Amino acid sequence: MAKSLKRTRRAERDVGALVRLFALIADRWMLTIEERCALLGGIARSTYWRWTHAHPPRTLTLDQRERITHIIGIDVATQTYYGVNTENAATHVRRSHTAPNGDGTALDVMLIGLAGLVAVRRHVETLDTVVNRS
Repeated sequence: MAKSLKRTRRAERDVGALVRLFALIADRWMLTIEERCALLGGIARSTYWRWTHAHPPRTLTLDQRERITHIIGIDVATQTYYGVNTENAATHVRRSHTAPNGDGTALDVMLIGLAGLVAVRRHVETLDTVVNRS
């Protein structure tokens, strides 16, 4: 029983860490509250506020975990691509012509849903691969 309680507490800490990391990335990307909620699967503004200001969630849905994982991957890939130019990395998702199809912004595609997050992540990871091969 003690092991189960330890696992539960560790899982809760892990969820809190994921939410805090998401909030840090969202701050760096200068996302609105509406954009943040949409990227997390359409959660309510009050839920987002509670998660980030009062009590982090004890659990996340599999969909929410997957979304945050892709957002972390996108952030890491843009930071790797731009290197020391952190301002470019932070503003990449809002710049024109950064969407995988070259039209619009990466954020526009990400806001479509999970499929958009996956497409943007693949796209920015490809940019990183092209740069590192040179």
